Amino acid sequence: MNNYKAFTLIELLVVVLIIGILAAVALPQYTLAVDKARLSNLISILQSLKNAQEIYYTANGTYATDWDTLDIEKPSDPAYQIYFHSAGVYGWHTNLKNVQIIVGYQYATNSAANQSAICYAKTTDSRADKLCRHVAKRKDSSSWIADTNMGNAYAYQFSL
Repeated sequence: MNNYKAFTLIELLVVVLIIGILAAVALPQYTLAVDKARLSNLISILQSLKNAQEIYYTANGTYATDWDTLDIEKPSDPAYQIYFHSAGVYGWHTNLKNVQIIVGYQYATNSAANQSAICYAKTTDSRADKLCRHVAKRKDSSSWIADTNMGNAYAYQFSL
């Protein structure tokens, strides 16, 4: 009499089902963590840019309007898009399509606007809203609606 020790088909199906459930729960949390890390890196870049702008303003009496005049390197990762604009410096990560951050400088008037930043989340994207609430350290959705180049967006102010 042969005494084989093996798993039955039912046992294997139960294991596969359990792994599938764990993956379904863990994958969204993993992608959210990756998006938060990308957004944190973008904020770090914008913080460095803000500090470089302050140094440039102290030396020249005006704010810089491009990367070449600042003593800071442009991010080498092309996924980070950062642009100078009359309303300030704004940036986003290409994988975070519905989230933008703007640093409050008014280049047109050469005045620092309240030294804060605003995270914009497209109103139709709850994930983007969750990311901006995380950045602004808000549990509730205490924001206002702004008209941006993405369309209507929730705006969350936070300090850099």
